[in-house]
Amino acid sequence: MTTLARRAAAFLDDQRPPTPSLVLDLDVVAARYALVADAVPGGRVWYAVKANPTPALLERLHTLGSAFDIASFGELTACLAAGARGADLSFGNTAKRPEDIRRARAAGVELFVFDAPSELEKLAAHAPGASVFCRLAVEADGAAWPLMTTPSVAEARRPRTQGHPQGLARREGAGSPRSADRTSGKGDSPTSRSKAWQPSAPRLTASTPRRAR
Repeated sequence: MTTLARRAAAFLDDQRPPTPSLVLDLDVVAARYALVADAVPGGRVWYAVKANPTPALLERLHTLGSAFDIASFGELTACLAAGARGADLSFGNTAKRPEDIRRARAAGVELFVFDAPSELEKLAAHAPGASVFCRLAVEADGAAWPLMTTPSVAEARRPRTQGHPQGLARREGAGSPRSADRTSGKGDSPTSRSKAWQPSAPRLTASTPRRAR
């Protein structure tokens, strides 16, 4: 049994969280974050909160300087509770409810993602003056999990929205060998392929997976 596995087993024996649970070593998270941040000098890492919204994880990422990509108002409130500012968030859900757009804008969110003209018009109506980010459709050859069927615009143009364009992103799919090769702007959440790292001090947290509704 590895050192990391022994520590995880000791944590489970001591804390006894409800099952099923996912145990994370926050020092490993910090090390992996550093690998990604070092790979994009001058850029900023944006963590997709939907991957795991555990409060302790969000707090640790915030202290490391991470920004956050949210998909719901609930994720926005979780990020704010972790210490993030609205300006540290991007609203990446491309099918946003008008009331969520208004509440996010009121909370200080400045960057909103869209992938269709109708979504852009919605942002113009409910978040005038916000910064916008366009997701483009591309081929996903070689991706383990192609995302070409997710909504994305095939062509980008600048309608009259009173918004401030911030960049373009292409969404190829999970596991794509080109997934780290992004176009201009912040892009989708970067991924990291790294070897296991053994932290010096145990900082573990557990979260219980939520049932999808």
